[in-house]
Amino acid sequence: MVSYLMFCVSTDTEYRSQSAVNKKIADVREALDTGKKVVFISWEHHKYLDFESTNFVGFRQILGPYYETNKWAVCVPTFGDNQYGVHQFSNLDFLIMVRGFNTDYSTDMLDHSNKKKDFLYLNGKPHQHRIKLFDLIIQHGLLENSLWSNSSATHSWGSRTKKLDEEYEIPEWRGSAMDGYDSSTRRVYAPQYNTTTCSIVPETLIDNHCHYITEKTIKPILAEQIFVVLAGSGYLRNLRTFGFETFGKHFDESYDECEDLDERMSMIVDTLKQIKRMDPVKLYRDTTDIRRHNRELFLSDKLYEDFNRAEYTKIEQYFIAK
Repeated sequence: MVSYLMFCVSTDTEYRSQSAVNKKIADVREALDTGKKVVFISWEHHKYLDFESTNFVGFRQILGPYYETNKWAVCVPTFGDNQYGVHQFSNLDFLIMVRGFNTDYSTDMLDHSNKKKDFLYLNGKPHQHRIKLFDLIIQHGLLENSLWSNSSATHSWGSRTKKLDEEYEIPEWRGSAMDGYDSSTRRVYAPQYNTTTCSIVPETLIDNHCHYITEKTIKPILAEQIFVVLAGSGYLRNLRTFGFETFGKHFDESYDECEDLDERMSMIVDTLKQIKRMDPVKLYRDTTDIRRHNRELFLSDKLYEDFNRAEYTKIEQYFIAK
């Protein structure tokens, strides 16, 4: 196995220099020449490889005459999309990484008995879909009693920039813009979740039927908090295939099946209005079992063992196929 990120040329990183990438390509070809199989794998979503700035050399260049064979596969942390056809499989590596960053997590940190604020809404990089949803939510006055921020150490939100109130910010980031790649952003900071009723989750990808589950969704799951997600259509449905439960019996989640992005955002706003009108005490009492189940499932070994076993079998059968 080899990370496909190692084939993204960078002038800033020695182990991704052009010469280093060429050496990796030679290693892959040598392995294939000797009859070995190669699996390209990473925790980073494969759509990242399509960005021009990533400088990914491409699987055709890496594999040469082996490109049209079943001697290689790519294992990605996304679900539903099939960009690489029969070569593509999935992994839970990002979830495993987030779980590892929360080894000190304890439910003793949680207290959902006193909800002073409506929403927790934390935006990092200003992707266009995040800007559009933010503007729509502001237009409807939904953040007047909420904890929210638009802050990135590497990208500017311009006039929309706002840091989180210091009393609710992770201590090491108070007064500064958060680096979204720092491990602290993958950990639950309980004061943010205890005081708010619902997380508005602005996920990384919004491609319909291409689902990339990140810490943005996992942190409210760990914190046993209600959540509403901006992602591609079918994202919540995909979560449920892993055994997670969502909140469609308690508020409207029909936005998840809407394939038009602008309409989906409008439906999300309607759902947020519905939640804002609800009694948080009753809502949390009625959803206790769902929220506890989701946390326990994410932390269970069985989720990952069952998934890995099934995916390994698929890859094994693919490699032995004629």
